[in-house]
Amino acid sequence: MLYQCLEVVRFVFYSKLEKSYMKTTFVILFSLLLLQTSGLKAQPQTPSLTVMKAELQVNGLTCSMCNLSVYKALENVSFIDSIKTQLNSSVYTLILKPGEYLDPAVLRKQVEGAGFSVGKLRLFFQPVDVQLIKNDHLSYGGFYFHVLSSPNTKENWAVEIKDKKFVSTKEFNTLQKIMGHYTCYKTGITSDCCDGIESAKVIYHLSL
Repeated sequence: MLYQCLEVVRFVFYSKLEKSYMKTTFVILFSLLLLQTSGLKAQPQTPSLTVMKAELQVNGLTCSMCNLSVYKALENVSFIDSIKTQLNSSVYTLILKPGEYLDPAVLRKQVEGAGFSVGKLRLFFQPVDVQLIKNDHLSYGGFYFHVLSSPNTKENWAVEIKDKKFVSTKEFNTLQKIMGHYTCYKTGITSDCCDGIESAKVIYHLSL
């Protein structure tokens, strides 16, 4: 009888000990989970952006042969479906392939490789049921767009890239003075000034 009583006491003791251990383990794991999630930045909820076409203005063209040289350079860009331009024109309308992302850096390198420079790059997004808002950060094709000024309507999604080597040196210097507090504008890379998005990513600045 004494032996049976001892067994009952031992069972109760170890049962309580096991419950206490499980409770302590749960509290520790839950605390670690809170510590990990508290350091995460909320990623911006952005619309799915599609660039339908772009207008590229090239500086330094003086003749039809110059125009043809840039045209041939742009023909080698993988995401371009077709190019529209006129003889002796400095503006090229670029139609993108469905599902492809436009990379401004690729266009600039092609133009510079032909011996010229980008004067202006205007992007035409497919309208979505979202309005562009000033200082929005939009994810696109592995990099980001920073909206410097917003249109009055949801339908107007035509914007220009205002970064270095996509505008004149004079305009860039003026914008740099105005936006001196944005490290990302000086460097072209996302930084501490870009809240809620990944750091060390290429970023372009858009304006009407």
